[in-house]
Amino acid sequence: MPFGVKNGLPTFQRAINKVFREYLNQFMKMCLDDFTIYNDMESHLMKLRLCFQKCGEYKISLNPKKCLYGIFKTNFRVHSFQGKKYTKP
Repeated sequence: MPFGVKNGLPTFQRAINKVFREYLNQFMKMCLDDFTIYNDMESHLMKLRLCFQKCGEYKISLNPKKCLYGIFKTNFRVHSFQGKKYTKP
């Protein structure tokens, strides 16, 4: 992000939330430039495809070196996920 941009981070967050609005709190959590997709294995590929299509549609690029797939249990920021189960802090 270039120097001198005011309110760049909140503007970015608002734009990303707008893009993924229909998926947030259904099977996706987002915090700044990190997001996680949580669900059961049967629908996981379909939901990944939906998110990738949104990224392509809005020209959002992902860094493959930072992407993790097939994680069955993880902590994302202060949230805990296990399969389709989401636990609030």
